[in-house]
Amino acid sequence: MEGDCTISVVINEKTATEKFKVEYTTEGGGSLTVKNGDAEVASGDEVEKGTTLACQVSAGDGYKLKTLTVNDVEMPTDAAGKFTVEVTEAVVIKAVFEKEPSEFTVIIEQVENVSITLSAESIGEIESGSAVAEGTVVAITATAAEGYEVEGIYVNDMPIQGLMFTVRGDCRVR
Repeated sequence: MEGDCTISVVINEKTATEKFKVEYTTEGGGSLTVKNGDAEVASGDEVEKGTTLACQVSAGDGYKLKTLTVNDVEMPTDAAGKFTVEVTEAVVIKAVFEKEPSEFTVIIEQVENVSITLSAESIGEIESGSAVAEGTVVAITATAAEGYEVEGIYVNDMPIQGLMFTVRGDCRVR
């Protein structure tokens, strides 16, 4: 090439994108997934400021979500367990799952000349055949007809002391 030639170079300063660490944990029987778009984010990864993370909690069989927090603030989910987090600082997500109480059937076997009713503080009167959560404390009221007295109260053919029992399985009360 002959003659004068001018070469210009344009340099733009590249601004560093701020990134923040995303950490998450679960306790109990359940899982938590965190995604940036379609890519799964592992706990401890860094993502760019302004990123919206798509998250989902899933309780395992027999468990339910007890608490979900993002940076120690309770976080709601939709019915499918989904929620989003916008990254403006380091993010710590914690999902705690608890075992769902099992339910058991409580049957009242009425005895001649005695009326038996059952109740629990948390649910009121319990009808025979009702499903009652494990661990429920049940109060028994046994009223004998005139001229009779209640000699004992039995749960699953075992005499009980007092007028209360705790549901630990299916129960027959007489």
